[in-house]
Amino acid sequence: MHRLQGTERVDPRAVNAAERPTATVDRSPAVSSTTGSLPAAPSRPWAGSARVALLSAADALALLLAGVVAYLLWALPVHGQDAALYIGVTPAIVLILLGYGQAGLYPGFGLGPVEVLRRYVLVTATAALVLAALIFGLKLQNEYSRVTLALAFVLSLCLIGSFRWLVTRWARGRSWWPEPAVVIADPDHSEAVRALLDGSASKEFRPVAVLPPAVIASADGDEGAGNPSSVEYVRSGVEIAFTSLKGPGSEEVIDTLRLTFPRVIVLREFRDLPVEGVQVRNLGGLLGLEYGNNLLRRQSRWVKRSLDIGIAVVALVVTTPLVVASMLAVKVISPGPALYRQEREGRRGETIRVPKIRTMAVDAEGRMEELLESDPGLREEWENGFKLKNDPRIVPLVGRLLRRFSIDELPQLWSVVRGEVSLVGPRPFPAYHLDALAPQARRLRAEVRPGLTGLWQVEARGLADVEVQQSYDVYYIRNWSVWLDLYILARTFGAVITGRGAY
Repeated sequence: MHRLQGTERVDPRAVNAAERPTATVDRSPAVSSTTGSLPAAPSRPWAGSARVALLSAADALALLLAGVVAYLLWALPVHGQDAALYIGVTPAIVLILLGYGQAGLYPGFGLGPVEVLRRYVLVTATAALVLAALIFGLKLQNEYSRVTLALAFVLSLCLIGSFRWLVTRWARGRSWWPEPAVVIADPDHSEAVRALLDGSASKEFRPVAVLPPAVIASADGDEGAGNPSSVEYVRSGVEIAFTSLKGPGSEEVIDTLRLTFPRVIVLREFRDLPVEGVQVRNLGGLLGLEYGNNLLRRQSRWVKRSLDIGIAVVALVVTTPLVVASMLAVKVISPGPALYRQEREGRRGETIRVPKIRTMAVDAEGRMEELLESDPGLREEWENGFKLKNDPRIVPLVGRLLRRFSIDELPQLWSVVRGEVSLVGPRPFPAYHLDALAPQARRLRAEVRPGLTGLWQVEARGLADVEVQQSYDVYYIRNWSVWLDLYILARTFGAVITGRGAY
C-alpha cells in the first residue's frame, strides 16, 4: 500500500467488471461527457509552462530568502559585511534552478516525496560545493563568510520543502495543475486504475478518459468502436497514457501507444515488495527491477545511527529546559512521579523501558478496565486504535497540552542516544497492541529499532486505526532509506507544531 503518497488502494475484484465497449470519459467540466467524443480541451496549452514557472518561482524565493536570513543572522551582526557583497552571488540561484530542472523536479510528478527530497538535497549540495570551490579557487574565502554560506545552504533545504508544499497545496485545487492522461485498461481494472490516479494526494494526474484496449487505434490511425483514436487525444493536449495491461496482446497495445503518446507509463502492483529506490536493469531484452534491502547494509545502519546520535544530542540540549518545566507542571497539578517508564518491545523482541513524562493520573492503568466495562462506546474506540480521543484519565490542562505537541515523548531522546530507540521507526507498542497486529507485520517490526517518530505519526497521527498503523509501519520497513528518514523527520516538525491529529 503506497501510503506515503496518500493513495488509497482499490481491490480490482471489488470493481464492477461490466463490459465497457466504449470509452468512459471524465465528466469534469473540462472534458466532454459524450461517450465516444473527444474531450474538450483536456489541458490548457500554457499549463505546463505555468507549473514550471510556479515551482521555480517558489524555489527561487526560498533560495533568496535563505540567503537573506543567513546574512542577517551572521554576516551582518558578526562581520558587519555589506549586503552588496553577497548580491554578487545571487546569479547562482539561476544555475541552481537549472539544476533542479535537469533533475526532473519541474514538475516532478510521479516521483514521490522521498525522491523529490533526495534530488533537491543532491542538487543543492552539489551547487554549494561548486560555489565553495569557486570562492576558494578565486581566493575569495577571506571576503565571504563560510558560516553564512553554510547557514544559507541549511536554510534553503528547509525553506524549499516548505515553499513547495505550500505551492502544491494551493495549486492542486486548480483545474490546470494536474497533467491530463488517458487510462487504458481491461474493464475489470480500469476503474481501479483511475481511482488510483484520482486518489493521489498531490493530484498530479487527471484521467480524461478510461479506454478498453479495443478502442485504441492501430498504428495506421484506424479508430475502434467509433471512439477517438489515441492520435486525437494527443492532438487535444494529452501526452500521457497509463496502462495496466498484461498478458496476450498487451505488448501490441503498448507498442501502439508508444507510437502516439510521448509518455507511456505501465502500472504494476507489488503489494509485498518495496517501491522506493527500485532500480531498472537492462538485461538484454529483459526488464529487471532490482529491489534492495537497505536494512542489511552495514553502511546504511551506520549512517542511520550517526544521524540518530547527532540530532538526538542537539535536541536533548535544546529541549531539556522544556522537559524540566513540563515535569514540574505535572508535579504541581497531579501529585506523584512526573516521569515514568513503560515496558515495550524493541529490536529482535527484546524488552526496553521507554521513558515518558506522565500525562495521566497515577492509577491510569487500573482505571482503564473500569472505564471500558462501564462504557461500550469507549471500549469500541479503544479496540480500534488503542487510544481514546477524550480520555478522562489525562491530567487536567497540562496533560492534554503535552500530548498534543508530543512534549511527553521528549525524554525518549535519551533512549535514542543509548541505542534502544531510533529517531525514526515503528513506534514501540505495548504487548496488547502488538497482539492486534498480523504475525508478518510483527516479525517485520522486530527487524528494526522502534522509533521516536514514524510514518503514520506524520501522515495520520492519532487518527490512524490499527490497520492503518500496521500498513504504514510495513511500508516504512520495506522501503527504509536514509532519505525516507529525513522526509519523516521534516514532516514530524510540521505535525508537532500544528498538533494535527494528536490526542
